[in-house]
Amino acid sequence: MVPSERFSDLRRTSGGSKISFRAHSMSVSTANHIRKAVYGMVSSVAVDPGSVEVRANTSTTNNERLALVLQMVPMHVEDPGSFNCTAYSVSMQVKNDGDMPMLATSRHLRISCDPGGGDVEALVESMVLPHPVTGAYMPLAVLLPGNEISLKARLVAGTAARDGAPFQNHMCTYRYDGDCGPDGVCDHIDFTVESFVSRSGSSVVEAAMGELARRCREMGGAFAVRRVRENPTVFEASAPDVDGIACRMLQERVWDHEKVEYAGAGRLHYLRDESRLLFILRGGGGSLEDARAFLEEQCALLADGMERMLADFSAFARRSEQQVVPCARTALSDITNAFGALRIAAGRR
Repeated sequence: MVPSERFSDLRRTSGGSKISFRAHSMSVSTANHIRKAVYGMVSSVAVDPGSVEVRANTSTTNNERLALVLQMVPMHVEDPGSFNCTAYSVSMQVKNDGDMPMLATSRHLRISCDPGGGDVEALVESMVLPHPVTGAYMPLAVLLPGNEISLKARLVAGTAARDGAPFQNHMCTYRYDGDCGPDGVCDHIDFTVESFVSRSGSSVVEAAMGELARRCREMGGAFAVRRVRENPTVFEASAPDVDGIACRMLQERVWDHEKVEYAGAGRLHYLRDESRLLFILRGGGGSLEDARAFLEEQCALLADGMERMLADFSAFARRSEQQVVPCARTALSDITNAFGALRIAAGRR
């Protein structure tokens, strides 16, 4: 399938942070893996709660709660992978000198560049933004008259799957009309992807697909294969410390292909316990090296397929951007010409 046939109908809203597109001839399991990867594998930047150093806090909010709330402040970074978190620090120095209670919000945060020193106002404006709907900044603590908060913290990059809710800043949903074959492949699946930290939706999808491909390839080299009960036709392959989504991709590949054959006549089954993923290979009479090579091959096929999908989507997104820009310029030109014609007509009157 050529790239132009695999994806279509790209639409952008909210400055490109929210997109929708249609994927053709895609299985429901693949769509679900992309959805999970967008939620859990795409990195974001947040305040490291373990690095929060509270120098003064006379508010009613204790230090531990203040650190947890700071962690939930969204940091708007376009490319967390290239952002040097160690070069920046977050500080807050606020005091209520009035007669009424006041609210300390994320607007009071200041981001400093350690090598150069001093506040970087441009970074504050771009990284700490108000809510896109209400226009309000995130509340942090209530300050009674005379209360003050002074603290400093570091930034850290992470993912929701590994580091929790503060890094879950992207959303993905999909729907299909039920016209799917017995192998689970649908004629088309409609995706909606949105980033809540001013990141383009296309880059979020690309990052998710790239992480899926990388983790599948890593899993291929993580298997430890041994024989089970000295049975020459049964092998146990364990994959400890491997990402759960990559394991499920291999599991579903087994079922989607009606239990992939091993060594001509064997079958691949799987079990799961709390600490590792176990694949049981029965039949075929191969060696341990044959069993390991078979599993590595299956993981490589998964990674290759996802990398091809990533390349197709990237080409599709770039082509769509090139098509949108001329249209926008044409529309602006038409509006300008219309206003010019109105001014000429008014002048003649």
